[in-house]
Amino acid sequence: MDKAATEGKVPIVLGGDHSVAIGTVSGLSRCFRKKKKQVGLIWIDAHADMNTPDSSPSGNVHGMPLACCVGIGPKELTHLFGYSPKVAPRNVALVGVRDVDQLEAPHVRNSRVRAFTMRHIDERGLRA
Repeated sequence: MDKAATEGKVPIVLGGDHSVAIGTVSGLSRCFRKKKKQVGLIWIDAHADMNTPDSSPSGNVHGMPLACCVGIGPKELTHLFGYSPKVAPRNVALVGVRDVDQLEAPHVRNSRVRAFTMRHIDERGLRA
């Protein structure tokens, strides 16, 4: 990802679940970091994907990728390329969330990720 983006190519990522985003975002973040730029991220999902091994009911990594990208979670996933976070939480919009696990909710709330729930979208519209 980093190499393709650095060479001005459009990276294409094929994956099987949400956990692929950890590496994808990490590679793009590394490319931007070399250029002294920041990454912004729009995460469109019904789930927050901000669990950690301690908060996840299932323990599956595919419920943790956004948390890892904003520096919450196991160091093996949050510190790829030796730094964290990959994306500053203030530069993340979580759009369409409607299903947040009970122990995951504080991660969303305390991270300063901008979360737009489905209720918010239904009441105000996507344009707002």
